[in-house]
Amino acid sequence: MYVVKTGRVKVSQVLPSGKKMIITFHDAGDYFGELSLIDGGTDSAMVTAVVPTTILAINNRRFHKLIQNPKIKAVLLRNLGHLREAWPR
Repeated sequence: MYVVKTGRVKVSQVLPSGKKMIITFHDAGDYFGELSLIDGGTDSAMVTAVVPTTILAINNRRFHKLIQNPKIKAVLLRNLGHLREAWPR
């Protein structure tokens, strides 16, 4: 899992057509890659800094220790709930 300490990153993916599609941007305070720590899967997304950026990495052991904190767990679960918005209705 990664946390954007300062700066901004772009998350993109290469489509089967070869065209690059921007998925989202993450700014300071945002995080990404948490699903890989939860389910062990990976995505083929590329993350690129668009301005000078500092990224913090959180490994699996530290992540599982962090989510023992009820406040952190609540924030993570609330944010994971937003994934529902990505599904077409």
